[in-house]
Amino acid sequence: GYNSMLYNSIRLNDLTKSEIYFKLLMNDKNVKPTIISYNAIIKSCYNARNLEKAEHYFNLMMKDENVQSNDKCYNSMIKISAYKNDLDKADYYFNLMTSDKDVKPNATNYNSMIKCCLTSNNTELAEHYFTLLKHPHNNSRNDITC
Repeated sequence: GYNSMLYNSIRLNDLTKSEIYFKLLMNDKNVKPTIISYNAIIKSCYNARNLEKAEHYFNLMMKDENVQSNDKCYNSMIKISAYKNDLDKADYYFNLMTSDKDVKPNATNYNSMIKCCLTSNNTELAEHYFTLLKHPHNNSRNDITC
Protein backbone atom coordinates (compact mmCIF):
# COMPACT_ATOMS: atom_id res chain seq x y z
CA GLY A 1 0.00 0.00 0.00
CA TYR A 2 2.12 2.90 1.26
CA ASN A 3 5.28 1.91 -0.61
CA SER A 4 3.33 1.48 -3.84
CA MET A 5 1.88 4.96 -3.42
CA LEU A 6 5.33 6.35 -2.61
CA TYR A 7 6.81 4.81 -5.75
CA ASN A 8 3.92 6.09 -7.83
CA SER A 9 4.56 9.61 -6.57
CA ILE A 10 8.23 9.16 -7.57
CA ARG A 11 7.09 8.14 -11.04
CA LEU A 12 4.97 11.30 -11.16
CA ASN A 13 7.89 13.35 -9.78
CA ASP A 14 5.66 14.67 -7.00
CA LEU A 15 7.57 15.22 -3.75
CA THR A 16 4.51 16.73 -2.06
CA LYS A 17 2.53 13.52 -2.56
CA SER A 18 5.51 11.43 -1.48
CA GLU A 19 5.67 13.38 1.75
CA ILE A 20 1.93 12.99 2.33
CA TYR A 21 2.12 9.20 1.92
CA PHE A 22 5.25 8.99 4.05
CA LYS A 23 3.60 11.02 6.82
CA LEU A 24 0.53 8.77 6.67
CA LEU A 25 2.82 5.77 6.97
CA MET A 26 4.67 7.27 9.94
CA ASN A 27 1.35 7.93 11.70
CA ASP A 28 -0.12 4.48 11.02
CA LYS A 29 0.01 2.46 14.24
CA ASN A 30 -0.26 -0.86 12.35
CA VAL A 31 2.52 -0.37 9.80
CA LYS A 32 6.05 0.94 10.16
CA PRO A 33 8.38 2.34 7.49
CA THR A 34 10.90 -0.07 6.01
CA ILE A 35 14.13 0.58 4.16
CA ILE A 36 12.02 0.50 0.99
CA SER A 37 9.90 3.36 2.36
CA TYR A 38 12.94 5.43 3.28
CA ASN A 39 14.63 4.73 -0.06
CA ALA A 40 11.46 5.89 -1.80
CA ILE A 41 11.10 9.18 0.08
CA ILE A 42 14.83 9.95 -0.25
CA LYS A 43 14.69 9.16 -3.98
CA SER A 44 11.67 11.45 -4.30
CA CYS A 45 13.70 14.22 -2.63
CA TYR A 46 16.56 13.47 -5.03
CA ASN A 47 14.25 13.72 -8.04
CA ALA A 48 13.04 17.09 -6.71
CA ARG A 49 16.69 18.11 -6.09
CA ASN A 50 15.80 18.94 -2.50
CA LEU A 51 18.89 18.17 -0.42
CA GLU A 52 17.49 19.59 2.80
CA LYS A 53 14.44 17.33 2.78
CA ALA A 54 16.54 14.35 1.71
CA GLU A 55 18.79 14.95 4.72
CA HIS A 56 15.74 15.18 6.98
CA TYR A 57 14.45 11.77 5.87
CA PHE A 58 17.92 10.24 5.83
CA ASN A 59 18.40 11.33 9.46
CA LEU A 60 14.98 9.92 10.40
CA MET A 61 16.03 6.63 8.84
CA MET A 62 19.32 6.58 10.72
CA LYS A 63 17.43 7.07 14.01
CA ASP A 64 14.87 4.37 13.21
CA GLU A 65 15.97 1.30 15.19
CA ASN A 66 13.79 -0.97 13.04
CA VAL A 67 15.45 -0.03 9.75
CA GLN A 68 18.90 -0.90 8.45
CA SER A 69 20.33 1.52 5.90
CA ASN A 70 21.59 0.28 2.55
CA ASP A 71 23.75 1.39 -0.36
CA LYS A 72 20.77 2.83 -2.25
CA CYS A 73 19.92 5.44 0.38
CA TYR A 74 23.57 6.46 0.67
CA ASN A 75 23.87 6.65 -3.11
CA SER A 76 20.85 8.94 -3.36
CA MET A 77 22.46 11.23 -0.78
CA ILE A 78 25.75 11.22 -2.71
CA LYS A 79 23.98 11.96 -5.99
CA ILE A 80 21.84 14.79 -4.66
CA SER A 81 24.91 16.32 -2.97
CA ALA A 82 26.70 16.09 -6.32
CA TYR A 83 23.75 17.70 -8.08
CA LYS A 84 23.92 20.54 -5.58
CA ASN A 85 27.66 20.77 -6.33
CA ASP A 86 28.50 19.97 -2.71
CA LEU A 87 31.49 17.64 -2.95
CA ASP A 88 32.20 17.91 0.79
CA LYS A 89 28.71 16.62 1.59
CA ALA A 90 28.91 13.82 -1.00
CA ASP A 91 32.26 12.80 0.48
CA TYR A 92 30.70 12.94 3.95
CA TYR A 93 27.93 10.52 2.95
CA PHE A 94 30.38 8.19 1.23
CA ASN A 95 32.56 8.08 4.34
CA LEU A 96 29.51 7.62 6.55
CA MET A 97 28.58 4.63 4.39
CA THR A 98 32.05 3.11 4.73
CA SER A 99 31.80 3.44 8.51
CA ASP A 100 28.39 1.69 8.50
CA LYS A 101 29.18 -1.90 9.51
CA ASP A 102 26.20 -3.25 7.57
CA VAL A 103 26.79 -1.47 4.26
CA LYS A 104 29.62 -1.97 1.79
CA PRO A 105 30.14 0.50 -1.06
CA ASN A 106 29.62 -0.97 -4.51
CA ALA A 107 30.59 0.11 -8.03
CA THR A 108 27.54 2.37 -8.30
CA ASN A 109 28.54 4.25 -5.13
CA TYR A 110 32.13 4.66 -6.30
CA ASN A 111 31.00 5.82 -9.72
CA SER A 112 28.67 8.39 -8.16
CA MET A 113 31.58 9.77 -6.14
CA ILE A 114 33.91 9.78 -9.16
CA LYS A 115 31.33 11.70 -11.19
CA CYS A 116 30.81 14.15 -8.33
CA CYS A 117 34.55 14.74 -8.03
CA LEU A 118 34.96 15.28 -11.77
CA THR A 119 31.98 17.65 -11.86
CA SER A 120 33.69 19.60 -9.06
CA ASN A 121 37.01 19.57 -10.98
CA ASN A 122 38.72 17.56 -8.27
CA THR A 123 40.61 15.07 -10.42
CA GLU A 124 42.87 13.99 -7.56
CA LEU A 125 39.94 12.87 -5.42
CA ALA A 126 38.27 11.25 -8.45
CA GLU A 127 41.45 9.25 -9.03
CA HIS A 128 41.44 8.26 -5.36
CA TYR A 129 37.88 6.89 -5.63
CA PHE A 130 38.79 5.18 -8.91
CA THR A 131 41.70 3.46 -7.14
CA LEU A 132 39.35 2.40 -4.32
CA LEU A 133 36.93 1.03 -6.88
CA LYS A 134 39.68 -1.14 -8.30
CA HIS A 135 41.21 -2.00 -4.89
CA PRO A 136 38.50 -1.54 -2.21
CA HIS A 137 40.71 -2.98 0.59
CA ASN A 138 42.89 0.17 0.38
CA ASN A 139 40.43 2.65 1.90
CA SER A 140 42.92 5.24 3.16
CA ARG A 141 42.36 8.91 2.22
CA ASN A 142 45.71 10.18 3.52
CA ASP A 143 45.94 13.89 2.68
CA ILE A 144 43.51 14.05 -0.24
CA THR A 145 40.94 16.74 0.41
CA CYS A 146 37.73 17.84 -1.15
